[in-house]
Amino acid sequence: MKATDISSFATNQLSLLNNELQAELAETQLLTSTHAPVVLQRAGLALLNLAVNSQRTGLGGKTLLELGIDPAVGGGELHEHGFRVGDICAVAEQPKGAEKKKERESKEKEGVEGVVTKVQKEAITVALDKEEVDIPGGKLWLYELKQEIPWNDPSLNDSQKEAIRFTLATREVSLIHGPPGTGKTHTLIELILQLLARNQRILVCGPSNISVDNIVERLSSHKGIPMVRLGHPARLLPAVLNHSLEVLTKTSDAADIVRDIRAEMDAKQASIRKTRTGRERKGIYNEIRELRKEFRQREGRVVKELLRTSKVVVSTLHGAGSFHLKNEEFDVVIVDEASQALEAQCWIPIVMVGSVGKLVLAGDHLQLPPTIKSGNLKGEKPEGKGVKDPKKKAEKKIKGTEEARDGVEKLSIAGDETPTPGNSKDNDPPSSSSSASLETTLFDRLLALHGPTIKRMLTTQYRMHETIMAFPSAALYDSKLQAADSVRARLLKDLPYA
Repeated sequence: MKATDISSFATNQLSLLNNELQAELAETQLLTSTHAPVVLQRAGLALLNLAVNSQRTGLGGKTLLELGIDPAVGGGELHEHGFRVGDICAVAEQPKGAEKKKERESKEKEGVEGVVTKVQKEAITVALDKEEVDIPGGKLWLYELKQEIPWNDPSLNDSQKEAIRFTLATREVSLIHGPPGTGKTHTLIELILQLLARNQRILVCGPSNISVDNIVERLSSHKGIPMVRLGHPARLLPAVLNHSLEVLTKTSDAADIVRDIRAEMDAKQASIRKTRTGRERKGIYNEIRELRKEFRQREGRVVKELLRTSKVVVSTLHGAGSFHLKNEEFDVVIVDEASQALEAQCWIPIVMVGSVGKLVLAGDHLQLPPTIKSGNLKGEKPEGKGVKDPKKKAEKKIKGTEEARDGVEKLSIAGDETPTPGNSKDNDPPSSSSSASLETTLFDRLLALHGPTIKRMLTTQYRMHETIMAFPSAALYDSKLQAADSVRARLLKDLPYA
């Protein structure tokens, strides 16, 4: 059999995928134009006999419609359907059975498009795309629209777009595998913008301040995003200080309610020097104590309001355990550099905040794992240092999908192994198995439990010459990496400062 040219294969696949997308769009249009609404409802693609329960203005001036079963037909729970948060849909006046095709199409054109933002048993909420719209009268129906995603960044490559499409479509967990130079953070920024367009609230975390500050800095170039960065200002990059929670509590409009009491406290502090007796000083200290109590209460209200109105909250993994987030709810939690974080760290934003709808982990499990110091207690070389074949090491950690499904215990957690008589000594230091366990990240564990079906890999890299890329691509990534045209043949002498 003749070997297939990779470039030709990729081009052919892209063409086929585009044809599939166009066919899916055409199918949606055909369904709504040729099938009765009741048929679409049976298929889970539509909801009939709806009425507007409430209409209000959401973030960004979007009109939010809450739709429920029309009381005229009995009210109650919605019919079984397949709508999820983030689905693109349309709301239109429900056609009557006797209407002709042209009349039905006319009503559909008068309908309004939007995005599903909340799904309940008895109601569904839609954020309309346009700020000023005329809501159709009479009974309404809601039907799904399959449209191509409008990208904010036209420079995204096909693997980045596929990773975003996949993540938006998954219900609970997805992994974005980003080898070096493939634009993982670039992809996450577009993903966050797409989630915001669907009116979803996002918690973004990472193992280090640098990793999350990088995301804040890139997001801040997109105006109008209500965003707050948790963490001490001294640890943040200067470029992101304006988004710091501590800075916002002093500079935002909401800070006016604490500004006056802060000034009064400062004045009282300055007046202490002018006192002549201990009785006067004691009186001032009592006043300051009461002012501090009032200040903390007011500041707490400011912080709560800032967090409530922020659609994007950014913090380190440890910072996500802050009491500020204890009762906060998020539609999506994104963990960047997840393969360099301890598994226990990754659980903090999942279990410590109020509630989480979906988890997205981004990283590269074939690169260096988290730094573990406890593996060198006996003088042995820590696992992960100087390993000749990192891919074999990663495969050994993951242990294969089937093995993991047969027994999760094969991915040992520290303390899982119970010593048996005769094989342990009281004075022995902890076993190196704890190191191996800590090197098993949440990214590894999820990949082992569910296999590659929950992962999408970024395949175009923008960092290395094609010849340099060839070895890591073959050794670690099954020869799936491709060099972007901008770096494929780039040499040092071609650089502007060479």
